[in-house]
Amino acid sequence: MVARVDLGSLRHNLREARRLAGPGVQIWPAVKADAYGHGLVPVALALQEEGVEGFCVATVEEAALLASACPDTPRLVLGALLPDEIAALLETSSQTLVCDLAFASDLSRAAASAGRVVGVHLKVDTGMGRLGVRPEQAVETALALDALPGIRLQGIMTHYPCSDEEDLSFSREQTARFFRICDDVIGAIGRPLLRHAANSGAILGLPEGRFDAVRPGIMLYGSYPGPGAPPSARLRPVMTLAARVVFLKDVPAGSTVSYGRTWVAKRPSRIATVSIGYGDGLPRRLSNNGFALVRGMEAPIAGRVCMDMTMLDVTDIPGVRVGDEAVFWGVQRESVLRCDELAWRLGTIPYELTCQVTARVPRVNLR
Repeated sequence: MVARVDLGSLRHNLREARRLAGPGVQIWPAVKADAYGHGLVPVALALQEEGVEGFCVATVEEAALLASACPDTPRLVLGALLPDEIAALLETSSQTLVCDLAFASDLSRAAASAGRVVGVHLKVDTGMGRLGVRPEQAVETALALDALPGIRLQGIMTHYPCSDEEDLSFSREQTARFFRICDDVIGAIGRPLLRHAANSGAILGLPEGRFDAVRPGIMLYGSYPGPGAPPSARLRPVMTLAARVVFLKDVPAGSTVSYGRTWVAKRPSRIATVSIGYGDGLPRRLSNNGFALVRGMEAPIAGRVCMDMTMLDVTDIPGVRVGDEAVFWGVQRESVLRCDELAWRLGTIPYELTCQVTARVPRVNLR
């Protein structure tokens, strides 16, 4: 099995994000969760070569990996950190969001004691309901942060919960609210701050939400964030998840396949066993509910997906042999099985599909 990562397509998708963001807008790609399962360091190096202004990660551990691989590109930790993570953060020389003055005070003391200055971005909750100070607290919090030694307030940020939907009315309300908050905070501070809010959905469909910097995520990896997101960028799939046929057999009508005997042959059939399963991150929800590409044609999944193997009905595909490749999402010959379309059919999101591809699946990078 293999997950091929097409870095050329990644670069193309980044250029599409930059085209939509417009001149002068910084690009801070989201490379958290091992670059959405694609491989943090190879992806970051490719994006760095394209001149991105910074990286967004979720944890101190991810920031440390990037500090080693891409030391000259700034890193912003998007997760809320605990006091016992401050020392590790300082070691990475990374920036972090702040939405808690108690944590900021701890960070200030540690940074000042170490002779460091840490860049922080004030997170304001304009509707996500996850992290961030309330809008009415933004000015007071910003002034308090700006007075702390060892801390440099560099940015102000928020996040959109539904910018990937067809109805953007709430996102537009958020944008207007964030504009006002930024004006108030920057006016009180008396100097410019980097304003940023836009995720992939907002980059694709909410031009007024792009501000000074954008944080593209799933669009870089070739998927639209939701079925309601406009196809304003020409996105190319980056990951191709594939495995090889390891066994073939012909079965008579009435034969059953896999656990629970949930698939029954309605005719004499040819079954291919492929060396990939839910232990590799292939969704078990594909059981009797999907297909793979074999020789550029659709081969339905027959029976339940197993931990290490999956069976395909290749009756209607001539010439299938042991060693042939089956693609579960991505590109094969002239055929494309889009990860986002597969995710929506399964009632999930493409982020989940690529993130859950396990470590035992080798990543092979294509330049």
